[in-house]
Amino acid sequence: MPVYSHSRLEAFENCPMMYKLRYIDRIRAEEEGIEAFMGSEVHAALEKLYKDVRMSKLDSLDEILAFYKDGWERDWHENVSIAKKGLTRDNYFDMGRKCISRYYGRFSPFDQGVPVWIEENVSFELAGYKMAGVVDRMDRMPDSSLEIHDYKTGGRLPAQKQMDESRQLALYEMAVRKMWKDTGKVKLVWHFLQFGQELETMMTPQRLEAAAADCVSLIREIEDCKDFSPNPSALCDWCGYWEHCPERKHPAKIAAMTPAMAAKEDGFALVNDYYRLKEEERKAAEAAESARQRLIDYSKRENVSVIQGSSRAASVRVQTIPGFPAKHSDPARYGELEQIARREGIWDEFAVLDLKGLLDAVLAGRLDADVGGKLRQLMQKKQITMVRLHRKDDEWD
Repeated sequence: MPVYSHSRLEAFENCPMMYKLRYIDRIRAEEEGIEAFMGSEVHAALEKLYKDVRMSKLDSLDEILAFYKDGWERDWHENVSIAKKGLTRDNYFDMGRKCISRYYGRFSPFDQGVPVWIEENVSFELAGYKMAGVVDRMDRMPDSSLEIHDYKTGGRLPAQKQMDESRQLALYEMAVRKMWKDTGKVKLVWHFLQFGQELETMMTPQRLEAAAADCVSLIREIEDCKDFSPNPSALCDWCGYWEHCPERKHPAKIAAMTPAMAAKEDGFALVNDYYRLKEEERKAAEAAESARQRLIDYSKRENVSVIQGSSRAASVRVQTIPGFPAKHSDPARYGELEQIARREGIWDEFAVLDLKGLLDAVLAGRLDADVGGKLRQLMQKKQITMVRLHRKDDEWD
């Protein structure tokens, strides 16, 4: 039976393809992002700090920074990748040092509470599914309440609302309450180490129930999933599965080639040919439209309706075609039209169901849940193949 966690659920939400590669196919990522590497080293340093505190040993800042430096040098490997341009290994190392130093200065001598858990593996069952996670730290406070602490080394500070609705923290609290039946008040704390700032929240029973229901719903969606399609986003730059991903496999292959080698690669050449032909098609369409307009202008100027060429003649005639006002271009007259149609009892005969609008409403969840469920059963899936051209960072022609 699979073991689910916040990170596993988040992986599916971010990219079903990456989820499949990591958790179903169990393919090890070729690369590790330096952000994740730095985060692991900072976590390890704070883990040592609090484990020593629990043993009545207060490490100095210099000792913790030395531990961080030794771990960084010991664990560094050639597959640590840096996605952000202009940043280096030293930049990230220094940021990790600043995170630790800032945290140490804020909380030394670390006697706010008694560390009960430090990097603790927790697990529990949720509606028959096995859940697991790692709690960075949990303290028992002087008033016997509990505080669950989670360290964040990322460079983004979220809004309070995001923390209040955090699935990760909700799962941590669920684990505590499942494991310790007499648990009272639990405070959840996020430490944003780059900013030297904390966000705190407390989950209501209703919020925990909603989070549990959301998790179960997502797990069922995962287990019912048949098509683990890639979901391209900004997160792709930090993904270690480019070699296996249909979105990134070929660009990565080309990026590793010299321009001369790439020019001989079939896919590269096909894209260039397709782009050239589409550009010629676009220019031809623009030229044809310009010629059509000039023919109309010539027809008006010379008062002729047939214009002779070498092998073809062009006829230019003005036709008056009947039609009714459209809802968006002429809403007032369209309203009059609708009133007449409804009053005279012919609306149902000629009205057309807006299938596109209805589909958008169902997919967006704007309809009543019961109605939306019935309509979803009537939805049909069809496959279409689209080829689109888009720009890229590399300017190879």
